Amino acid sequence: MTKITFAVIAAAAMLFASCTKAPTTNFSFESSDLFFEIADSLSQNQKVAEETWARLFDTKGYKTLCDDDEMNDVRRAAELVFAPNKKAELDSILKAPYDSDDDVDLKMKILVRNYVNLQSHFDDAKKFRTSYDFGKVKTAATKIVHDFLPSPVDSLLTFPNIEFFCYARDASNCGSCIIFDFNYFYLYPQGCIESMAHEMFHNYRYNFTNDDIIYSEPLLIVLDHLQDEGIADLINKKSSESAAKKLTELEYPELYEQKYLKALNNSSELLAELESLTFQNLDGELSDDDYKKQIYNLFPFKGHPVAYKITQLFIKHGLRDQMMETFDNPLEFIKLYNSIAESEGLYVFSDRFVSHIEQLFTKPQPAE
Repeated sequence: MTKITFAVIAAAAMLFASCTKAPTTNFSFESSDLFFEIADSLSQNQKVAEETWARLFDTKGYKTLCDDDEMNDVRRAAELVFAPNKKAELDSILKAPYDSDDDVDLKMKILVRNYVNLQSHFDDAKKFRTSYDFGKVKTAATKIVHDFLPSPVDSLLTFPNIEFFCYARDASNCGSCIIFDFNYFYLYPQGCIESMAHEMFHNYRYNFTNDDIIYSEPLLIVLDHLQDEGIADLINKKSSESAAKKLTELEYPELYEQKYLKALNNSSELLAELESLTFQNLDGELSDDDYKKQIYNLFPFKGHPVAYKITQLFIKHGLRDQMMETFDNPLEFIKLYNSIAESEGLYVFSDRFVSHIEQLFTKPQPAE
């Protein structure tokens, strides 16, 4: 998650009071520690007081990222997985079909599977919490992101606050902090460090983008998002195929890997559709509201497959330096894309489309 969000994807101090290696700067385990305490109680068939659940959901990790329905899902999933007397109900969920594209319970099934995985190494995860040197994470992530920023890198590059909680196996950038599922970090610490570097890129780039211009037009929002995610994905993705397979690491059904690859293979058509919808809007054939809705939902997976394909091609064609010199300018991003698109058999944006973007960048802004 970045500063652009498309419409459409840690106080349990008592439990770990003796921890000595977990740092106090940048990392918070308030949410995950209290979840561990609750899971321990459930595993012993002890009833968890309503006040304890309320305390859990008042911690920053859950309060920031989860709405009431999602908090109810966390409670239900935790009770199903960690309470021995819920085994029959849990087994029925795990045996249910898990490959439907319109599965309304998909989020719950993903959550349950992550908690089942956490339960399988619960004691080891708690030891990891106290023994892992989280202090080295800041140094490692900062070193990684430096290689994906234009020089010189100034003091605006900062390591974000990290909140750990226990939820679906993923991470979210919430502006004031990045929230990581603890089990996700336990399973893939190096991958999560690279994800932190990815989010640091977003936060750094944010300091240089012209919000008055970008947020003035839906098209610029979309193009800015593609540039932002395309470059950031170079940090923590090795290939488009491995990026697709990563979805199964996050407990998504295999069909999502197929959907990711389909979006990747349809990159040219999706970019052509972006231009077509823009012209329909300019020619009065598509209302502003419908135009906004359609282009915001045009690119599957929040644009990652298409954006990453474009920046991979920049690297292939030796255009890394040019890409980084204009890392905060979606107009130059589109021009750079056009310079290689034809040779790659991809859609080439028309002069009219590029000219329209240029006009949007030079349009007078309303006085404050």
